[in-house]
Amino acid sequence: MALALFLAAAPLCLAVFNTADGVVTVPDALPSESDGSVVLHLCFADNGQYTYATGQCPPVDKTARWILEAFDGVEVRSNTYTKRQNVETPVLVKGSVAGGGKYGFALYDRKTPSGLRAAFYDVTIRNLESGDRYGGGIATVTKGIELFLYNVLLEPYWPDWVSYQVTNYDGLVLDGAAGAFGKNVTIRHWNADSAIDNKASVSQFVNLRVEGGGNRAVRYWTDGPHYLVDSDIENTRGGSMLWFRKCASVTLYVYQTTFNGNPTVPSSKVSCDTGSNPNIVYLASDPRTTGEMHEMF
Repeated sequence: MALALFLAAAPLCLAVFNTADGVVTVPDALPSESDGSVVLHLCFADNGQYTYATGQCPPVDKTARWILEAFDGVEVRSNTYTKRQNVETPVLVKGSVAGGGKYGFALYDRKTPSGLRAAFYDVTIRNLESGDRYGGGIATVTKGIELFLYNVLLEPYWPDWVSYQVTNYDGLVLDGAAGAFGKNVTIRHWNADSAIDNKASVSQFVNLRVEGGGNRAVRYWTDGPHYLVDSDIENTRGGSMLWFRKCASVTLYVYQTTFNGNPTVPSSKVSCDTGSNPNIVYLASDPRTTGEMHEMF
Protein backbone atom coordinates (compact mmCIF):
# COMPACT_ATOMS: atom_id res chain seq x y z
CA MET A 1 0.00 0.00 0.00
CA ALA A 2 1.36 3.46 -0.87
CA LEU A 3 0.60 6.67 0.99
CA ALA A 4 0.81 9.86 -1.09
CA LEU A 5 0.88 13.25 0.59
CA PHE A 6 -0.23 16.42 -1.21
CA LEU A 7 0.16 20.02 -0.12
CA ALA A 8 -3.03 21.97 0.46
CA ALA A 9 -4.71 23.25 -2.69
CA ALA A 10 -1.68 22.36 -4.82
CA PRO A 11 -1.41 19.07 -6.74
CA LEU A 12 2.28 18.70 -5.88
CA CYS A 13 3.23 15.34 -4.45
CA LEU A 14 5.61 15.92 -1.57
CA ALA A 15 6.45 12.31 -0.77
CA VAL A 16 5.32 8.73 -1.28
CA PHE A 17 5.84 6.27 1.56
CA ASN A 18 5.78 2.50 1.22
CA THR A 19 3.72 1.14 4.08
CA ALA A 20 4.62 -2.49 3.57
CA ASP A 21 7.28 -2.29 6.26
CA GLY A 22 4.79 -0.87 8.72
CA VAL A 23 6.64 2.42 9.18
CA VAL A 24 3.57 4.42 8.17
CA THR A 25 0.29 3.39 9.73
CA VAL A 26 -2.82 4.16 7.73
CA PRO A 27 -6.11 4.27 9.67
CA ASP A 28 -8.51 1.52 8.57
CA ALA A 29 -11.28 4.05 8.03
CA LEU A 30 -9.44 5.84 5.23
CA PRO A 31 -10.75 5.17 1.72
CA SER A 32 -8.49 3.31 -0.69
CA GLU A 33 -7.82 3.80 -4.36
CA SER A 34 -8.51 0.97 -6.81
CA ASP A 35 -4.88 -0.15 -6.56
CA GLY A 36 -5.07 -0.40 -2.79
CA SER A 37 -3.28 2.89 -2.09
CA VAL A 38 -4.53 5.65 0.18
CA VAL A 39 -4.16 9.31 -0.82
CA LEU A 40 -3.82 11.84 1.96
CA HIS A 41 -3.66 15.57 1.32
CA LEU A 42 -1.27 17.40 3.60
CA CYS A 43 -3.28 20.47 4.57
CA PHE A 44 -1.86 23.77 5.77
CA ALA A 45 -4.09 25.41 8.37
CA ASP A 46 -4.33 29.11 9.22
CA ASN A 47 -2.82 28.38 12.65
CA GLY A 48 0.40 27.27 10.97
CA GLN A 49 -0.11 23.58 11.67
CA TYR A 50 -0.35 20.77 9.14
CA THR A 51 -3.08 18.16 9.14
CA TYR A 52 -4.18 15.55 6.63
CA ALA A 53 -7.44 15.08 4.78
CA THR A 54 -8.71 12.43 2.43
CA GLY A 55 -10.65 14.97 0.42
CA GLN A 56 -9.98 18.52 -0.66
CA CYS A 57 -8.15 20.67 1.83
CA PRO A 58 -10.04 23.63 3.29
CA PRO A 59 -9.12 27.06 1.90
CA VAL A 60 -6.06 28.71 3.40
CA ASP A 61 -5.73 32.40 4.14
CA LYS A 62 -3.08 33.86 1.84
CA THR A 63 -1.79 36.29 4.44
CA ALA A 64 -1.41 33.58 7.07
CA ARG A 65 0.61 31.42 4.74
CA TRP A 66 2.76 34.28 3.48
CA ILE A 67 3.78 35.33 6.98
CA LEU A 68 4.68 31.83 8.11
CA GLU A 69 6.73 31.19 4.99
CA ALA A 70 8.41 34.62 4.96
CA PHE A 71 9.39 34.30 8.63
CA ASP A 72 10.46 30.67 8.50
CA GLY A 73 13.72 30.26 10.41
CA VAL A 74 13.57 33.40 12.56
CA GLU A 75 13.17 33.44 16.34
CA VAL A 76 9.63 32.55 17.41
CA ARG A 77 8.13 34.01 20.58
CA SER A 78 5.12 32.00 21.78
CA ASN A 79 4.15 32.47 25.38
CA THR A 80 2.03 34.36 27.89
CA TYR A 81 3.73 37.54 29.07
CA THR A 82 2.83 39.70 32.06
CA LYS A 83 5.32 42.52 31.56
CA ARG A 84 6.90 44.53 28.74
CA GLN A 85 8.76 42.49 26.14
CA ASN A 86 11.78 44.10 24.46
CA VAL A 87 12.21 42.02 21.32
CA GLU A 88 15.01 41.95 18.75
CA THR A 89 14.11 41.65 15.08
CA PRO A 90 13.74 39.60 12.98
CA VAL A 91 11.07 37.84 15.02
CA LEU A 92 7.76 36.03 14.70
CA VAL A 93 5.46 36.48 17.68
CA LYS A 94 2.92 33.69 17.34
CA GLY A 95 0.07 32.53 19.54
CA SER A 96 1.09 34.85 22.36
CA VAL A 97 -0.88 36.77 24.97
CA ALA A 98 0.70 39.84 26.57
CA GLY A 99 -0.22 42.54 29.05
CA GLY A 100 0.73 44.32 32.21
CA GLY A 101 3.47 46.50 30.77
CA LYS A 102 3.86 49.99 29.42
CA TYR A 103 4.26 48.31 26.03
CA GLY A 104 3.18 44.82 25.15
CA PHE A 105 6.07 44.41 22.69
CA ALA A 106 8.78 46.98 21.94
CA LEU A 107 10.69 46.13 18.77
CA TYR A 108 14.41 46.83 18.42
CA ASP A 109 17.11 46.02 15.92
CA ARG A 110 20.50 46.25 17.64
CA LYS A 111 22.20 43.20 16.15
CA THR A 112 24.46 42.70 13.14
CA PRO A 113 23.45 41.80 10.52
CA SER A 114 20.31 43.86 10.66
CA GLY A 115 16.92 42.15 10.51
CA LEU A 116 14.41 44.96 10.35
CA ARG A 117 11.18 42.97 10.22
CA ALA A 118 8.70 41.53 12.67
CA ALA A 119 5.45 39.60 12.39
CA PHE A 120 2.63 39.07 14.87
CA TYR A 121 0.37 36.07 14.22
CA ASP A 122 -2.60 35.16 16.44
CA VAL A 123 -1.59 37.59 19.20
CA THR A 124 -3.64 39.26 21.93
CA ILE A 125 -2.40 42.26 23.93
CA ARG A 126 -4.56 43.69 26.68
CA ASN A 127 -4.62 45.44 30.06
CA LEU A 128 -1.51 47.61 29.73
CA GLU A 129 -0.14 49.74 32.55
CA SER A 130 2.16 52.75 32.34
CA GLY A 131 3.90 54.76 35.01
CA ASP A 132 4.22 57.80 32.76
CA ARG A 133 2.29 59.38 29.90
CA TYR A 134 3.49 57.00 27.16
CA GLY A 135 2.50 53.46 26.20
CA GLY A 136 1.28 51.19 23.42
CA GLY A 137 0.47 47.62 22.51
CA ILE A 138 3.19 47.21 19.87
CA ALA A 139 5.90 49.82 19.34
CA THR A 140 8.53 50.00 16.60
CA VAL A 141 11.45 51.58 18.44
CA THR A 142 14.29 51.13 15.93
CA LYS A 143 13.79 53.12 12.76
CA GLY A 144 13.13 51.20 9.54
CA ILE A 145 11.29 48.12 10.83
CA GLU A 146 8.66 46.47 8.62
CA LEU A 147 5.73 45.20 10.67
CA PHE A 148 3.34 42.45 9.56
CA LEU A 149 0.17 41.65 11.52
CA TYR A 150 -2.34 38.83 11.20
CA ASN A 151 -5.19 38.07 13.62
CA VAL A 152 -4.07 40.61 16.21
CA LEU A 153 -6.31 41.91 19.01
CA LEU A 154 -5.28 44.99 20.98
CA GLU A 155 -7.27 45.93 24.08
CA PRO A 156 -4.97 48.17 26.11
CA TYR A 157 -7.73 49.58 28.36
CA TRP A 158 -5.92 52.90 28.66
CA PRO A 159 -7.39 55.66 30.83
CA ASP A 160 -9.67 58.09 29.06
CA TRP A 161 -8.04 60.87 27.05
CA VAL A 162 -7.06 63.96 29.02
CA SER A 163 -4.09 65.57 27.24
CA TYR A 164 -0.69 64.80 25.71
CA GLN A 165 0.92 65.72 29.01
CA VAL A 166 -1.07 63.04 30.83
CA THR A 167 -2.48 60.34 28.51
CA ASN A 168 -0.34 60.05 25.36
CA TYR A 169 -1.26 56.35 25.00
CA ASP A 170 -1.92 54.41 21.80
CA GLY A 171 -2.79 50.98 20.48
CA LEU A 172 -0.09 50.68 17.79
CA VAL A 173 2.94 52.98 17.95
CA LEU A 174 4.63 52.96 14.53
CA ASP A 175 7.55 55.30 15.13
CA GLY A 176 9.84 55.38 12.11
CA ALA A 177 8.51 52.14 10.65
CA ALA A 178 9.39 51.46 7.02
CA GLY A 179 6.00 49.85 6.52
CA ALA A 180 3.02 48.45 8.41
CA PHE A 181 0.87 45.72 6.85
CA GLY A 182 -2.00 44.11 8.70
CA LYS A 183 -4.98 41.85 8.18
CA ASN A 184 -7.66 41.05 10.76
CA VAL A 185 -6.45 43.61 13.27
CA THR A 186 -8.90 44.74 15.95
CA ILE A 187 -8.24 47.58 18.39
CA ARG A 188 -10.69 48.17 21.24
CA HIS A 189 -10.66 50.11 24.49
CA TRP A 190 -7.83 52.34 23.32
CA ASN A 191 -9.60 55.29 24.99
CA ALA A 192 -6.70 57.76 25.01
CA ASP A 193 -4.75 59.38 22.15
CA SER A 194 -5.10 57.02 19.18
CA ALA A 195 -5.77 53.45 18.14
CA ILE A 196 -2.90 53.73 15.62
CA ASP A 197 -0.21 56.38 15.86
CA ASN A 198 0.97 55.77 12.32
CA LYS A 199 4.41 57.13 11.41
CA ALA A 200 5.12 54.31 8.95
CA SER A 201 6.31 55.42 5.51
CA VAL A 202 3.55 53.28 3.99
CA SER A 203 0.72 51.36 5.61
CA GLN A 204 -1.85 48.88 4.36
CA PHE A 205 -4.62 47.42 6.48
CA VAL A 206 -7.26 44.90 5.45
CA ASN A 207 -10.13 44.14 7.82
CA LEU A 208 -8.97 46.66 10.39
CA ARG A 209 -11.51 47.20 13.15
CA VAL A 210 -11.14 50.27 15.36
CA GLU A 211 -13.83 50.23 18.03
CA GLY A 212 -14.68 52.66 20.78
CA GLY A 213 -13.35 56.15 21.12
CA GLY A 214 -10.66 58.56 22.19
CA ASN A 215 -8.81 61.58 20.89
CA ARG A 216 -8.05 60.52 17.28
CA ALA A 217 -8.68 57.06 15.90
CA VAL A 218 -5.90 56.85 13.29
CA ARG A 219 -3.08 59.38 12.95
CA TYR A 220 -1.09 59.57 9.69
CA TRP A 221 2.25 61.35 9.98
CA THR A 222 3.66 60.54 6.52
CA ASP A 223 2.48 61.06 2.96
CA GLY A 224 2.10 57.35 2.26
CA PRO A 225 0.46 56.04 0.18
CA HIS A 226 -1.73 54.42 2.81
CA TYR A 227 -4.56 51.91 2.33
CA LEU A 228 -7.70 50.97 4.26
CA VAL A 229 -9.53 47.97 2.77
CA ASP A 230 -12.64 46.16 4.05
CA SER A 231 -12.27 48.02 7.34
CA ASP A 232 -14.42 49.74 9.94
CA ILE A 233 -13.14 52.83 11.73
CA GLU A 234 -15.06 54.47 14.52
CA ASN A 235 -14.57 57.08 17.16
CA THR A 236 -17.54 57.23 19.48
CA ARG A 237 -16.26 60.00 21.73
CA GLY A 238 -16.38 63.04 19.50
CA GLY A 239 -12.76 63.13 18.38
CA SER A 240 -11.58 62.83 14.78
CA MET A 241 -11.41 59.50 12.98
CA LEU A 242 -8.51 60.46 10.71
CA TRP A 243 -5.72 62.92 11.48
CA PHE A 244 -3.04 63.91 8.96
CA ARG A 245 0.25 65.68 9.59
CA LYS A 246 0.33 67.20 6.08
CA CYS A 247 -3.06 67.24 4.44
CA ALA A 248 -1.72 68.88 1.27
CA SER A 249 0.55 65.93 0.38
CA VAL A 250 -0.90 62.78 1.94
CA THR A 251 -2.72 60.07 -0.04
CA LEU A 252 -5.07 57.57 1.55
CA TYR A 253 -6.76 54.93 -0.61
CA VAL A 254 -10.01 53.54 0.77
CA TYR A 255 -11.98 50.52 -0.41
CA GLN A 256 -15.15 49.09 1.13
CA THR A 257 -14.52 50.80 4.46
CA THR A 258 -16.90 52.53 6.84
CA PHE A 259 -16.36 55.44 9.22
CA ASN A 260 -18.80 55.41 12.11
CA GLY A 261 -20.95 53.37 9.73
CA ASN A 262 -20.66 55.83 6.82
CA PRO A 263 -19.15 54.83 3.44
CA THR A 264 -17.06 58.02 3.44
CA VAL A 265 -15.45 59.82 6.33
CA PRO A 266 -17.40 62.95 7.32
CA SER A 267 -15.35 66.11 6.89
CA SER A 268 -16.03 66.96 10.52
CA LYS A 269 -14.15 63.79 11.51
CA VAL A 270 -10.98 64.68 9.56
CA SER A 271 -8.33 66.92 11.09
CA CYS A 272 -5.06 68.33 9.73
CA ASP A 273 -1.92 69.56 11.44
CA THR A 274 -1.08 71.60 8.32
CA GLY A 275 -3.03 72.19 5.13
CA SER A 276 -6.55 71.08 4.31
CA ASN A 277 -8.54 68.76 2.05
CA PRO A 278 -6.43 65.57 2.26
CA ASN A 279 -6.36 63.34 -0.80
CA ILE A 280 -8.67 60.52 0.29
CA VAL A 281 -9.36 58.34 -2.74
CA TYR A 282 -12.38 56.05 -2.60
CA LEU A 283 -11.58 53.16 -4.91
CA ALA A 284 -14.12 51.39 -7.11
CA SER A 285 -11.94 48.28 -7.50
CA ASP A 286 -10.28 46.11 -4.89
CA PRO A 287 -6.60 47.18 -4.75
CA ARG A 288 -5.61 43.64 -3.77
CA THR A 289 -6.43 42.60 -7.33
CA THR A 290 -4.46 45.34 -9.11
CA GLY A 291 -0.94 44.61 -7.87
CA GLU A 292 -0.63 47.82 -5.89
CA MET A 293 -0.72 46.25 -2.44
CA HIS A 294 1.80 44.05 -0.66
CA GLU A 295 2.06 40.47 -1.87
CA MET A 296 0.92 39.11 1.49
CA PHE A 297 -2.62 40.22 0.60
